[in-house]
Amino acid sequence: MSHRQISHLICSSMIGLFCIGYFGHVFAATNLPFQSDDPKELARTWSGSRVYIPGISGQIHTSLSSLSVNFREGKEGQYPLIIYLHGCNGFWWGTAQRARIFTQLGFAVIAPDSFARHAKPVSCVPSKEKGGLHRGVLLLRQAEAIYSLSRARLLPWVDKNIIILFGFSEGGITVATLSPAQASGVNARIIEGWGCHASWPEYVGMNAPSWQPVLAMVANNDPWFSHADLKGHCGKFLKNKESRSVVYKEPPLSKSHGLLDYEVPRHEVIKFLSEIRSKP
Repeated sequence: MSHRQISHLICSSMIGLFCIGYFGHVFAATNLPFQSDDPKELARTWSGSRVYIPGISGQIHTSLSSLSVNFREGKEGQYPLIIYLHGCNGFWWGTAQRARIFTQLGFAVIAPDSFARHAKPVSCVPSKEKGGLHRGVLLLRQAEAIYSLSRARLLPWVDKNIIILFGFSEGGITVATLSPAQASGVNARIIEGWGCHASWPEYVGMNAPSWQPVLAMVANNDPWFSHADLKGHCGKFLKNKESRSVVYKEPPLSKSHGLLDYEVPRHEVIKFLSEIRSKP
């Protein structure tokens, strides 16, 4: 029996799965066995957020509940905010490194924790640089981002005039695919380690409004995107002159997923954020 025949047999016998086959590959995704917007689960991702405050927490994260009463009431000032959406494997040492870049520029950072959910599907195997194991995870991540934005806008210490979405890897897919309505109040988007191309249509493209600045960065030979359908960058989806898609073609950046581990991409982000803050 041929590989394609075996694939069709598997597809027809699996209950609760649907398959997309192409070029001899089959990708399966389950229907969500739970609500992506379950209020209790979303509240857990928010309350589990890591928080970084300029001049206060540095590289050491704190929590929303651990902030002083005066700070929480906005009596110690207001800060421009970055909502940080982590990758498929959650927080790692690079989370604090990236947060430090942002706090040194005067931004507060709130990073909701998708793994605070009681029911969290596995969507990748980092040791094998393999993603796409759970198609429906995007709905969960989008719901978390929407919830975090709605809660952040209520915080007295947040400067509502400057709220930026940052996403790494799976978090970057989330940032790219949120609609203008879903990301209401956001001033700009930054995407690290995602190229806006996929075989699943809901993962493709950039849904930012036409006026919104976007910085998207991806390696030309990112090992996570070896399949042909994942290759490419976000350039053709960007809609204004303030947006840019940066593709790194020289080693070691050309094969790096975590681009902000390196100085050149860090300067790109710093320049972009400085431009956003300098706008009247």
